[in-house]
Amino acid sequence: MSPDSRMVLAPIPGFVVPFVNGAVFGVWWGMLITWVGGVAAASTCFAIARTFGKRFAEKICSQFKMANEINAKLERHAFVAIVMARLVPGVPFDFLSYFVGLTRVRYV
Repeated sequence: MSPDSRMVLAPIPGFVVPFVNGAVFGVWWGMLITWVGGVAAASTCFAIARTFGKRFAEKICSQFKMANEINAKLERHAFVAIVMARLVPGVPFDFLSYFVGLTRVRYV
């Protein structure tokens, strides 16, 4: 490769990864690798939001009266709310992980 050549790395859509993992590693190993990668990505997004975005979110949400009520309900029903949100087509998982990281929901 010459020093003048440019390399372009195209992002791979998320829905393709499980199929590639299954084709390369087999169904069971591919499923495990996909699941571990998804949990690692969601945990990373959650941690980034919890670490760097908490003050900003509190500043913005302090202006809205219903923010504390919504946060309390989400904290109480976090598991069901997150599962239901992940089942809705079109909801980006990373956005959901960042959003939950900005709430009082505990990381379990």
